[in-house]
Amino acid sequence: MELHVAAVLGAVQGLTEFLPVSSSGHLVLFQNLFGFKEPEIFFDVSLHVGTLTAICAFFYKDLKAMLSALFSRSTWSAGNIGLWEGLCHKRETRLIGLILVGTLPTCLIGLVIKPMAEKVFSSVFLVGSMLAVTGLLLWLTRRTKKVGRDDTQLTVWDALWIGTIQGAAIFPGLSRSGTTIAVGLFAGLGRETAARYSFLLSKRELIGVSFFKLFQCSTF
Repeated sequence: MELHVAAVLGAVQGLTEFLPVSSSGHLVLFQNLFGFKEPEIFFDVSLHVGTLTAICAFFYKDLKAMLSALFSRSTWSAGNIGLWEGLCHKRETRLIGLILVGTLPTCLIGLVIKPMAEKVFSSVFLVGSMLAVTGLLLWLTRRTKKVGRDDTQLTVWDALWIGTIQGAAIFPGLSRSGTTIAVGLFAGLGRETAARYSFLLSKRELIGVSFFKLFQCSTF
C-alpha cells in the first residue's frame, strides 16, 4: 500500500469513527471513489488499534475507576457473594457486567453474519442503503426524551438490545455508534448515558476484531 493511500484511509477512519456516520462505510466509498484496493489485514488491524487507543485515552478515568473497583477487596467482601452480585455491588463493576452482557449478542451475531458481510463489503449500493437506514434511525431519535435514565438504571435488557444492534452493524454503512446510541435512546436512556455505554461497549468489540484479524493473517 502506498503511503498517501494509507494516510487518506487513516484520516477517513479517524474523522468518521466517533461520528454516527459509519467509518467502515466511508472507507468503502473512498476506496471505490479513488480506486484503492481493499486494505491489507495488518493495516485494517492498525486502524482498529488506532480507534481503540483513542477510546481508551478519552475514557481513561472511567476505565481506571472500573478496574480499580473490579480488583478492590471491598467489591467481593460481602460474604458468600456470587459473580453477578459482586459485579452489581458497585456502580463501576455493575457497568462492567453490563458491558459483558452486551458483548454476548454482538459476538454471536458477528460470527453468523460475518461471511455474508465480507461478500458484500465492496458493494456501494449496500453501503448507501445502510447509510440511509442509519440516517433514518438518527432522525427518529429526535422524538425521544432529552432527559432519560442514567447508567445506574441501565438494565440487562438494555445491554442485550444494544449489543444486538452492534452485532448487526458489522455491515458497512450501518453505523455502530449511530445505531447503538439510537437504540439506547429508544430504550429511554439519557443521551450521555447512551453514548458512553456505546463507546465503552465498542472497546471490547474492537479488541476482539483486532485479535480475530491478526489470527486471520497468522501462518499457523
